[in-house]
Amino acid sequence: MVEIRPGDWHPVLELTQTELDDLLQYDHTLPTGVVIGKRWKRNVSRWYKDWPWSVGEYTRESGPQHPGETDITWYAVRIVPP
Repeated sequence: MVEIRPGDWHPVLELTQTELDDLLQYDHTLPTGVVIGKRWKRNVSRWYKDWPWSVGEYTRESGPQHPGETDITWYAVRIVPP
């Protein structure tokens, strides 16, 4: 986990630049076709200067309090060498 701004903690996802480039970009919307494991990137540099990219992932179906909905996990991206 990394604190990308005070009180805002995200898990870190390590990707190569190629892996990040291969993800579809959704800066203002969410992708359709909700499938557990689907990932996409979002440019968040206007809010987080040290962590310009975030990756969203449909992770699991929500519990009984939100039937029929799917959770999204947001990751801070750390670029690593290939």
